[in-house]
Amino acid sequence: MEQKEPFGSLATKRLKIGDLVLWKNYRCDKLGIIIDFDIIMIGGRPVSVARIVSADGSFGQADVFAINLKVISEAPIEE
Repeated sequence: MEQKEPFGSLATKRLKIGDLVLWKNYRCDKLGIIIDFDIIMIGGRPVSVARIVSADGSFGQADVFAINLKVISEAPIEE
C-alpha cells in the first residue's frame, strides 16, 4: 500500500519552532509558541500537529493540528 503524507504536512512546512501562532479554540483565540512538531494517528490516519506552549499564560502546553495555526510572528533565523 502506498504511504501517504500526514494530513496537514503542507501546513507544517510553512511553520517553524519558535513561531508565535494564533488559533481558535471554542470561540476564543489562543496565542502560543511552537516548541515541537509531531505526527499522531487519528482514525487510522497520520496527522501533523504542533506542540505549543502558552504565550499569554492561559494554558500550559497543547497539541494543535498544524492546519489550524496562523503565524503572527516568525522566529528569527539563526545561521
